[in-house]
Amino acid sequence: MDMWGIPRLPLQSQCATENHAARKSYVLSPPDRDSCEAFFYEDFWLLEAAEKLPKARSIASLPRELAPWLNVAFTRLHQSPALLMRLMRLCRYGLRQQPDEEHVWLGFLRSWLLPAYSFAVPSAGLSNELWLIISTLPLAKRYGLYRDWHGVLTSGCPVLPRTATGGTEEPNSLDVAMSLDDVLEDVDSAPAQSAYVEVEALSLEVRRQVRSMMRRLSGDTVKLVGRQICALCHATPTLALKIVLDQVCSYDNLIDSVVKAFRYLTPLDVDVMFYVILSTLDDPTSSPVKDDGINAAHWLQSLSLFVAAFSHRHESPGLAYVLGYVLKKIVRMVATEDAPPVFETTLISEAISRLAAIDVMANATDDQILALQGGYYLNLEAFSMVSPLVLPQEATVDAVLAAGTDTRLTRRLAQWVTGLVVSNDQALPLAVAMSIHADKILKMSSLPLSSTLIIYDRELERVYQLFNLLYMNLKPERYAKVIPGPHMLASKYGLSWALAILWGRPNVAFHLAQSLKQWESDGEPINVKIVERDTSHGIQLSKSDEAAVEPALNVNAEKTETDQANANKSSAGASKSPADTTMDSTDTSMNQSDVGLQGTSASTAGLKTSNADSAIETATAASDSESMMDVDGKKDKDEVPRVIADLQFESPLLPREYVAYIAQTLPSSAIDIGLSPEFVAVFWTLSLYDIEVPSGRYEKEIEVYTQFIARIDGMAKTVQGSHSKAAGLAQARARASASIEALNKEMLEQKQH
Repeated sequence: MDMWGIPRLPLQSQCATENHAARKSYVLSPPDRDSCEAFFYEDFWLLEAAEKLPKARSIASLPRELAPWLNVAFTRLHQSPALLMRLMRLCRYGLRQQPDEEHVWLGFLRSWLLPAYSFAVPSAGLSNELWLIISTLPLAKRYGLYRDWHGVLTSGCPVLPRTATGGTEEPNSLDVAMSLDDVLEDVDSAPAQSAYVEVEALSLEVRRQVRSMMRRLSGDTVKLVGRQICALCHATPTLALKIVLDQVCSYDNLIDSVVKAFRYLTPLDVDVMFYVILSTLDDPTSSPVKDDGINAAHWLQSLSLFVAAFSHRHESPGLAYVLGYVLKKIVRMVATEDAPPVFETTLISEAISRLAAIDVMANATDDQILALQGGYYLNLEAFSMVSPLVLPQEATVDAVLAAGTDTRLTRRLAQWVTGLVVSNDQALPLAVAMSIHADKILKMSSLPLSSTLIIYDRELERVYQLFNLLYMNLKPERYAKVIPGPHMLASKYGLSWALAILWGRPNVAFHLAQSLKQWESDGEPINVKIVERDTSHGIQLSKSDEAAVEPALNVNAEKTETDQANANKSSAGASKSPADTTMDSTDTSMNQSDVGLQGTSASTAGLKTSNADSAIETATAASDSESMMDVDGKKDKDEVPRVIADLQFESPLLPREYVAYIAQTLPSSAIDIGLSPEFVAVFWTLSLYDIEVPSGRYEKEIEVYTQFIARIDGMAKTVQGSHSKAAGLAQARARASASIEALNKEMLEQKQH
């Protein structure tokens, strides 16, 4: 017999009866340290001895019946891939049919299937079969399984590592805490598995092969060596991928070659890869910062680049787990007094930069700034220095197809990473945590001032990266559901007002646009309240002395001067008799055609220039009505100048909670000079980009797509013999036409308001 206890020559068993031919038996026994013993059982495969075979009457009793047999075979199950695959399918069926007995089937998987799988011939089929089992488990149990699997291959212990159960399971039940000798019904009747030499030998061999292949990996050998590395990763993913990642963290020039080589990974390998990434990040022996205390460590920078490149190749939800890890680390830092900055935010920055092509613009061009001034579709072009569709005249068909593909891929990946963040409910937590983290860095006393400012500027850039990712790839209505208004961010989450306005302005602007459209259709009135100050005595009129003043808010261009004079006359007459300062609805109800605030309200929704003239006329008419003119049109020299002490108006355009918060935080000095909460709310809702529509930038981008279509039309005749290239050009042309249509529609909407 050999070292594994397998007879070198087939042994012939005795026939149970003369009518049955003898059969050859190969019965394995576990190696017991340095000795080899073979056990041969009776001919229970014969018909007469069939009753001696263990029989499982139900799926619940199957693990217990198979335990003694699997304990004997152990890792040598890999010699029969078909048997190993059948056992995997039984395990998957048991997990699906018996959710209450999940710990039993996890013990079945952990004790026998995973060690035997590590010895099997690398196969993508077996890897996918195992992934069908593991993918049904929750994240914590899945990663716990990977941890124990890695411990089996690297610990060098003579028995499987045991996990404390906490006393919750029955002592005789089969669970994940048991080693191989514990699963036997009668431990004394059979030898326990105590030798782990083959597992240790496998670990050493995998390490040697992976390191040898990594030395031969280059741009020229990426396909050949990549297949060999991925084959090892199929069988022992927790061990092989850890070795590769350690090499990448040390030598960042291997990142591109490794990512290209990993094109042959299976879904199980990709999931294990993110587990290895998280375990590397959580390694307490590795410092995340350099000795200067300002920059991230070299291994962390290399790991960030690798995570971004790997996620670009494999669009896996594991990226959300990495972002969640960084988020929890930021939360712990914010909750801890005098905690150091979190340098792992470089993972978020590199992921956004690589996947969404959103990077810090140190020297932004005029076209980039104008693109940020536009709407959703024009914003997508803001971070491109030069459009990838601008090609030289000698560009070939392949170059044209590649340009269209790169543009589509970048936008698709940006949409994917945005959807990943939003679907995992990480958008608002990341926005709040990163903003508070940046503000807390300014208050640190443990760092020099120069270092503090450098780290703060870098973290603030990453906050803007995340904001642009969400703002540019989420439609306004979806953004408003994900990120609340600035009043909520400042009062509930504790953000500074500058960052609260940054994150919350799109929310308020969206509600403002929706309210404006509704107001224009319904004509809901605006209630105006004006309180005057008696300048002759230097005191404010009491409530009983307040006058109901009707401002000349009629700014219809078709009104004549006589109408304006009559309005001023009635306003002057009303000012002579005391009355309640709050105007009745009949005096203050203004529809779309005669509301002086229409120009201001229209601009607040990003609706820019069309109402600018009406806003100017409003201000002019209001100032005229305050200063002047009796019935004869002559200025009264004896009239006391009228000074507005307070101006309030209630409109249905802004969220009332937003206005109420500003009213609470607005200082009294601002109210004394006539700054109402509504005015301040509108001021913070608007931005410089709401002043003008970048029509020239829209036309320039449309011209780029038009020239790209003309280039495609010119090449269409030259590729008639190639069906694939002709189809690719047709798809690129259709996408360019759709982009032109979207840009034209968006520019028209911007100009209308």
